[in-house]
Amino acid sequence: TENIPTKFDRYFEPFLGGGAVFFSLVGKERKVKWFISDLNSDLVLSYITIRDKVKELVASLENHAEHYSKDSSGYYYKVRESNPKKEIDKVSRLIFLNKTCFNGLYRVNSKGKFNVPVGRYVNPNIVNQENLYQVSKVLQSKDISIKCQDFEDALKGVGHGDFVYLDPPYQPISTTAN
Repeated sequence: TENIPTKFDRYFEPFLGGGAVFFSLVGKERKVKWFISDLNSDLVLSYITIRDKVKELVASLENHAEHYSKDSSGYYYKVRESNPKKEIDKVSRLIFLNKTCFNGLYRVNSKGKFNVPVGRYVNPNIVNQENLYQVSKVLQSKDISIKCQDFEDALKGVGHGDFVYLDPPYQPISTTAN
């Protein structure tokens, strides 16, 4: 926290991921414009869906939780292989897989298919309703811009007095890692 300025007018985070730094700062009383983005379109869709359609998302996650409780491994792999078309179903799938996969990893193969095995959880918190509603409320601020874009485009307007948080993806550790 010693590297975070006490005052800034605009905040830029082009590798949003889970948004831990953004969410730790946005709750404080500040008059700031927030520009958050990521190149992962599914992740950006998740934030927009949580902002705009949280009730429908919660209902879809509750459906996942019900099916998972009956056959965790079988249902997990069925959902992992699915390719939903509706936005709610895409986001629900992503959150469900994140909550039930091994160590909460997000990993895709060279064809872009999610390939993390099922985790060994007794009772995963698939529907964290309170958190989803709180995040939705925060994201509804007109001072927050959420975009799917490359980090270079996200940083084009950065100037003096702005705070930029960069936590880029890590380099692959082997030639087969994607």
